[in-house]
Amino acid sequence: MIGYLNINSLRNKIDQLREMVSKTPIDILCVDETKLDSSFPDQQFKIDGYHFPPFRRVREIYGIQGGGKIIYIREHLIVKRLSNLESPLIENICIELTISNKKWILIFAYRPPSYERKIFFEEITKCLSKCVNNYDNICLIGDLNIDLRDPKKDIGNHLSDLSDTFNMTNIVKGVTCFKSSEGTLIDILLTNKPNSFQKTATTITGLSDCHKLVTSFLRVSFKKLPFKEIHYRDYKKFNERKFRNDLDRELLQGEVYKNCKDPYSELTLIFSKVLEKHAPMKRQKVRDNQKPFMTKQLSKAIMRRSKCKNKYNKWPSRENYLSFKKARNYCNSLNRKTK
Repeated sequence: MIGYLNINSLRNKIDQLREMVSKTPIDILCVDETKLDSSFPDQQFKIDGYHFPPFRRVREIYGIQGGGKIIYIREHLIVKRLSNLESPLIENICIELTISNKKWILIFAYRPPSYERKIFFEEITKCLSKCVNNYDNICLIGDLNIDLRDPKKDIGNHLSDLSDTFNMTNIVKGVTCFKSSEGTLIDILLTNKPNSFQKTATTITGLSDCHKLVTSFLRVSFKKLPFKEIHYRDYKKFNERKFRNDLDRELLQGEVYKNCKDPYSELTLIFSKVLEKHAPMKRQKVRDNQKPFMTKQLSKAIMRRSKCKNKYNKWPSRENYLSFKKARNYCNSLNRKTK
């Protein structure tokens, strides 16, 4: 899960933030308006289970006070900060993420209401232009102070032009800021891979004066390992009495190998020949791994679906089709839930 929150002074709310992430499985959390400068040590804002030190940036634009951003990322994720892509003129942090062998570039940016739009979007465009050459998956997250619910608020069409140029879509649809009675949509999650995200939502946390927490789940694909081949003997039709009789017949009650120089090898050869007749060696290809989200309940649902499908293929009727459809829909629902 990836999340964004405009918190307005982190130093007074770090304990509440720790409590929130302990209950909510947020893997990547971008926190805006921290109001922190370089005099605050990293240790003060450490959260267990996340990379330390967290990725921080303080506001150093024209000596203006305030602002500041911090990103918390779970320890199991492979990350790298790309400082060379960050602009000295705007507040942004660029992070490279490796998720399921796919590389993502996360750009966390903030535009204060008083900051000139032209300069801000020129810098963001430069950053994205460098990213598209090296990354297929791009995500821009943050507060741009442009209400996307009203196209007229995008003065100069800077945001819409940016989205069109890099084929990016905002997947946040609900109200994210409630300073006014109607609310505004100013916190965005722009990406060129909108189908890679699901269940995007906004939630009131109580940590922000007027902003909601924006969260979204990143779809993850699991690479299957190649099939492996196993060898086994088929004892399905094995009959011990017939096997003994054939073995005695081949051995001639032990007379065949008595005068051999290597009776053990001769016995092994005869035994294997008879065993191959009654319990032949077979081979089978099996999948080398289960997906990491596989559960016993899902495995049973898949077997049930296959059983219903085979029954419908053998005896096509409306009743059998409805049974297969019900099993299939349940399996798909359970599959999404376990993922």
